[in-house]
Amino acid sequence: MDRFSLIIKITDQCNLHCPYCYYYAGDAASLRTRKHRDVGLKLERLVTAITESEKIMEAEQLLLVLHGGEPLLLPKPVVERFLADLRERLGSRPDITLQTNGVLVDEEWVRIFSRYKVGVGVSIDGPAWKHDEFRIHANGSGSHAEAVRGYRLLKDASDRGELDAPGLLAVYDPAVSAREYFDLFVGELGADLYDLLFPDDLERFPNVPEVVQAFNRTVAETWRLWAEKDDPQLAIRFISGALSSWYNQRPHLDNPEATSALVADMAGDVFFEDDLRPALSLETLKVGSWMVEGFDALIDRSFEQMSGLRDYHADCRSCEFLGACRGGQFAFRVDPVTRVFGKSVLCDVYKTGFSNARNLIEKLQRAA
Repeated sequence: MDRFSLIIKITDQCNLHCPYCYYYAGDAASLRTRKHRDVGLKLERLVTAITESEKIMEAEQLLLVLHGGEPLLLPKPVVERFLADLRERLGSRPDITLQTNGVLVDEEWVRIFSRYKVGVGVSIDGPAWKHDEFRIHANGSGSHAEAVRGYRLLKDASDRGELDAPGLLAVYDPAVSAREYFDLFVGELGADLYDLLFPDDLERFPNVPEVVQAFNRTVAETWRLWAEKDDPQLAIRFISGALSSWYNQRPHLDNPEATSALVADMAGDVFFEDDLRPALSLETLKVGSWMVEGFDALIDRSFEQMSGLRDYHADCRSCEFLGACRGGQFAFRVDPVTRVFGKSVLCDVYKTGFSNARNLIEKLQRAA
């Protein structure tokens, strides 16, 4: 494999109650209260399982993502021992990242991230008035101020050269414009890296095609703002991903032609895709157990489970962007009624991104 990502659900619990969260969708709602015993020992076993996997160890690029739930709910000594074990046994080879809601970030966490070279992403859904509508505590209070405080601690450490630049991640909402996201993230918070995710819970929108077209306009406008800023340090992930995908003629993320990512949890379960939870049952997504079988067998099996994703829609097979796209992100290829993989609801958005990527790359090649 040239690239492999392992998303590690180090806890199922979360200190926020975001109503749109895909992780607790459908038959996974009970995960919110699931607790695992001996997590430290299980994390030790996980490191062993990773190092014993020939396929993972042979990957040219290896990314380990600490996820949840909210990963910072685990005690600091447990997380630190896990990171120390990873670095001791794998060295600097894997990129290790962690995604957090930012609420629990403090100076001690920052020191741990710095010590073990962990990249950190913080979820902030744009301005406070929108963020605090969805990213809420159990009592309904918003978390924007806490998330921003946590992000600033990470950004300050990055500015001192102690950490890589922290990223910002927002679940897109059509009520927020591209300019509002850009001005908050880049202008006010000084972000060097951010991304917008299209929402998984489309049932909350009365007119999905309108939301898709609004997102398409946001993507196009963000490309314009990024080009206008002309800052080589500024990376917007859906722009970087489109450029990489077009240049390499393979998807930056979801690629049904190869097993490039798996999700592992502390119950030992492995799933071939995380954000398909709102559309498909956990049993459908489950590949097997890393504790019982090891990762090599699961990587092979997950490739077979993706066979339906390789049956491209007729429009895809004749599309000039098929090489870069391969049908797009898995979660948006599931028909909400039939639960069968088909054409992505984000087709027009992908075309906008890849068109911009192609035009920019061709322009740079002509100028070279």
